[in-house]
Amino acid sequence: MINYPPHLKLTTLDLAKGSRSHLVSPWRVLDESRVLGHGRQTFARASEKLLCWQVHEEAGMKVTAHEGWVELKCGPTTNECDILLIDAQPAHTIMVYGTRARHLASGEEAFIISIDSHDTVTGRCVAFSQPNHWITTLGAPAARWAQRRITQRYLAAMARQ
Repeated sequence: MINYPPHLKLTTLDLAKGSRSHLVSPWRVLDESRVLGHGRQTFARASEKLLCWQVHEEAGMKVTAHEGWVELKCGPTTNECDILLIDAQPAHTIMVYGTRARHLASGEEAFIISIDSHDTVTGRCVAFSQPNHWITTLGAPAARWAQRRITQRYLAAMARQ
């Protein structure tokens, strides 16, 4: 069960569309994207890597997927997330997960891979979060740095063919 207000469920999709109307402080928003390459093959490979957790594994996470939720281990930390949405369409692949009580942060993250009419494939990570543990509250600057760093690693993993 997610550890943030239920009315914010799937807010990352609204953020991806440019709306921030109902997300106020203390939530921190992260939105980063990267061109992954061009063509259907690039789109299909990046989508496959996302949906089978290879993106997370290549970013340095140890992943244990369960029915409807996932356990992500990075270094000494273990974080649990509910899988809220998986949507694979011809022009986009989206996976969204929300944090559970056993997560250092409280919030949500969306992973979006899209292909446009010019066959440009883009990877995007959109998240909102706030600390959920005293260690991430005290170490907020380091926690923000770590989130940006892992996001860059997710995008780099999406791009690797």
